[in-house]
Amino acid sequence: MDLLRLDRAGLAFGTQVLLDDVELTLRRGERLGLLGRNGAGKTTLLKVLAGDIDLDSGERWVRPGIRIARLEQTLRLKKAYQKESQKRYTCPGKDLEDTHQVSTV
Repeated sequence: MDLLRLDRAGLAFGTQVLLDDVELTLRRGERLGLLGRNGAGKTTLLKVLAGDIDLDSGERWVRPGIRIARLEQTLRLKKAYQKESQKRYTCPGKDLEDTHQVSTV
């Protein structure tokens, strides 16, 4: 059973072509792994699959009732204060107990 499909998908940013007539079908029980260099379009493809970015050409189809979720590549943190080589960050809406220490290099 097809859950998600790209048919003749095309996407470019300026002269940088990321998807050129791509055909992709994800079926129930399948997994997808992406490998590639920085800037190759891995995250962009995931955003297309999730519906966050529209294709320039082709079609994206998702089976009715299917919900697509993805975890952002970077965690968005709010800087609370800075002290010497240590920075303290908090996630918006979290209590002080949820504060994390991040060492700078």
